[in-house]
Amino acid sequence: MELYCLAPTPNAPVGMGQVMPDLVQLFTPRVSASSEERLRMCINAEDVAKVHRGRNWRAVITDQSTGRRYLVPGAACGLPGCRCDAVIVESYGLTQ
Repeated sequence: MELYCLAPTPNAPVGMGQVMPDLVQLFTPRVSASSEERLRMCINAEDVAKVHRGRNWRAVITDQSTGRRYLVPGAACGLPGCRCDAVIVESYGLTQ
C-alpha cells in the first residue's frame, strides 16, 4: 500500500506532482457496494485513525486533495467473515 499521496504541481504533466508530507495514506474505497471501481483519495492521520480494517466501523473521511467528504463504512471483501474493504455510501460537498 502506498503511504503517501501526490499533489498536482501547477503546469506539470498529468501524473506528475510533489509529495504532500502532511498526507499519510492513500485510501481506495469502492464507489458503491455493487461496484468494483475504486476512488483514490489522500487521507490525513486523523482519518487513518478512524479506519478499523477487519471489524465494523463507519466514519466520515475527507479527501485532502479535493476537500470532498465521504461517509465510508467497512465492508466485506468477499471472504467469509472478513471485513477488510470499504465502500462509499454518501458524499458531501467541500469542507468549509
